[in-house]
Amino acid sequence: MRTLMTLLLGAALPLTAQAATVDLFDWAVNVDGIFAEPPAGDPTPAGVNTGAFNTSTGMGDLKITVTGAGSHYVGAFFDHEIDELVNTFFNETGANDGVAAAGQSWEIDEPSFVNGDIFENLQVGALDNGIGTSVYGNTAFPDDVSLAMAWDFTLAAGETGIINFLISNVAPTSGGLVLSQTDPDSQYTLYLASNLHKQGGGGPAIPEPATVVLYGLGLALAAVAGARRRAS
Repeated sequence: MRTLMTLLLGAALPLTAQAATVDLFDWAVNVDGIFAEPPAGDPTPAGVNTGAFNTSTGMGDLKITVTGAGSHYVGAFFDHEIDELVNTFFNETGANDGVAAAGQSWEIDEPSFVNGDIFENLQVGALDNGIGTSVYGNTAFPDDVSLAMAWDFTLAAGETGIINFLISNVAPTSGGLVLSQTDPDSQYTLYLASNLHKQGGGGPAIPEPATVVLYGLGLALAAVAGARRRAS
């Protein structure tokens, strides 16, 4: 809970030490095999709540709720740009820290416009728990950086699964897997963490994070220059 609150409060505070313009170029979700890319015109799947997630800046809490006994897969992809109009989008790097929880997977890669496979991997429910592509190695990002996390889990009869994808400019201070994206020229870093909570099914209810503090979150916006097409 401390990790969640650090992310939530950090996303709601003004960007002072790390002043930069952050834009969300693209995002997508996979909810039990239903893949959707809302910026491309796909309808948002049932159970996906963007009330505390700023779809322009990509900061906040993207919350996804699923029900039904049995196996489930929920994942999300984010392609942020940091100060793109100042220093382009291809100067950024990605990193991972911490240990993934049981059933949690992740990937940091070029977002499938050149040689990355992160977008396709989320589509088929197979994030590869790695950084970069086989073509460019483990640390080089020749075109862009994007982040993805997912959960593979089982619900008992009567249970509800609640997954929060939390993006902030403040690093969590305790526990769990965290992905980061850094613009070295702007000295700005954003962080992605995620949590899975189960409620109902006869067990004790687990409180949801206080996402209300993120509602209405706004950052300075800038138009995204240029157009990109995913590699086929």
